[in-house]
Amino acid sequence: MIVDAENAIVTGVAFVLPVFLVVLNFIGLLSAGSIAQAWRVAIVAIVVFAALITPAADVLSMFFDAAPMTLLFLAEIVIGPQGLTYYAQKPGEFARLLRAQVDTARSRAAESIGAEDWRTLDPRRYDPRQII
Repeated sequence: MIVDAENAIVTGVAFVLPVFLVVLNFIGLLSAGSIAQAWRVAIVAIVVFAALITPAADVLSMFFDAAPMTLLFLAEIVIGPQGLTYYAQKPGEFARLLRAQVDTARSRAAESIGAEDWRTLDPRRYDPRQII
């Protein structure tokens, strides 16, 4: 598979197009229903676009360009802006859960070691010359 700068730029732009569709859908300029109705045209356009940007003449290279673009397009239809809010909340929930677990572990460690002893175990307070 031959890769040059022009092919890399065109492929990068092609992978940004589904994100652009999500943004248009999110602000209300393009509905998810209209995207879903035109899925056949979009798949054909993706395959033709992949055939044009593929530097080699084999079908496998074209497939490697078209398959991810098609999957991103279908994911945009399935997820849409309604799913974006749901999926955007998941990392925040995970971060809050992780923070609670860290705080619990920190408080348990402080209880078992003691608050005063905890400060003396801080590695920033040690002088490496005094350890030996």
